[in-house]
Amino acid sequence: AVSSEPSQWAWKSSREERWELVCAFIEVTTERVIEFSRVAEDFVDSARKKLAEKSATSLKKARVIGATVVGATRRLHALRASEPFAMIVEEACENLEPTLLSVLSVRSLCKLELIGDHRQLPAFVNPCWFNVQMTNPSIKVSLFQRLVENCAASCSILDVRRRMRGEICALTRVEYEDVVKIQDEKCTVTQRISDRVLRDVRVSASVRKMAKSERDKCAEGGKLVPGVLPQVYFWDVDSEQGRAAVGISGCNMIEARACVGLIKCLVQCGVPAAAIAVISPYKGRVLTIMRMLRKEKSSPVSNDFVSTVDRYQGDENDIVILSLVSTQPGNRFVTLRNRFIVSASHARIGLFILGKSKVVSNRSVQGPGPSHWVRLLRDLESSPNSGETTRIGKALPICCPPHR
Repeated sequence: AVSSEPSQWAWKSSREERWELVCAFIEVTTERVIEFSRVAEDFVDSARKKLAEKSATSLKKARVIGATVVGATRRLHALRASEPFAMIVEEACENLEPTLLSVLSVRSLCKLELIGDHRQLPAFVNPCWFNVQMTNPSIKVSLFQRLVENCAASCSILDVRRRMRGEICALTRVEYEDVVKIQDEKCTVTQRISDRVLRDVRVSASVRKMAKSERDKCAEGGKLVPGVLPQVYFWDVDSEQGRAAVGISGCNMIEARACVGLIKCLVQCGVPAAAIAVISPYKGRVLTIMRMLRKEKSSPVSNDFVSTVDRYQGDENDIVILSLVSTQPGNRFVTLRNRFIVSASHARIGLFILGKSKVVSNRSVQGPGPSHWVRLLRDLESSPNSGETTRIGKALPICCPPHR
């Protein structure tokens, strides 16, 4: 055998001799690492126990413990030591059942509250070697969804919406008619643009003052989206889908430019950038819009407010711009019912959809599209009030902000 000492290494040696030296060096190094890991194992276990004891001591003193499901699983020993009486799981539909059950293995637990929406997007399963979601679709069914749909546990369904205007709520109200009749809270009529900005303590006083000043200049004092006549509009952008510069997700440059133009128009009309959110089903579109906004001299919208539809679940904003991207009929990813509900239910005052109406209204060349998108387009084509402009078209109906 060739010695693994560095002094034996020489470029004059043949390739076979150098490979033998490398293999010998790796073998010796591996043995040393295994030896050190065995010696350190007892110290690591001791350190972990001490850390768990300290965590348990601090958790016992706390009245309320907040954690992600995965984080609670990693600190399960400390969680058990704190002996919690009740557990509340928010966005329960997004948690996989095996992960959630691992957290529930606490003997002291007497009460479990699951909060969520079983009609919105389920948990994401990462396809490592093959698409697990297609071969085993039940793996995405959360404990929350199974309990609600099978009536296996007592549950109450909220029948009042306080987030969005009635005009926006009507877009998804039909999807819940089989379980509850949703009513609109009175506060949805009086809410105004920038309310969230003015209440956010993280925003500086100067920004809040400027946002309030700009809002007061608009018609109705910010109760309506300035610069655009309809508060809900489907902008039928005729363009072709391409590929993003990074990854394999879809991208559409004409639609992206229209989206950035709408953002700039709203900001120039007095809407604070923090009150605008841009969402898209595709990550490639999100990256494209971020890149286009960064090229602007003064980027009107922060990257924090540009997101995929799936990641935006559970959030909200005054104005939401939805970019569909897809130009091919029958796209199951875009037309999925759960993704449609998330896309159309997170805007408080204004919702603007950019895409091809024929794509979402047609399943293929021969048949109709999904019923929820067909119904949405039909409702937008019929004006809610007499004399009001249509809410779908190939041109965005803009107006003077102070004189609507």
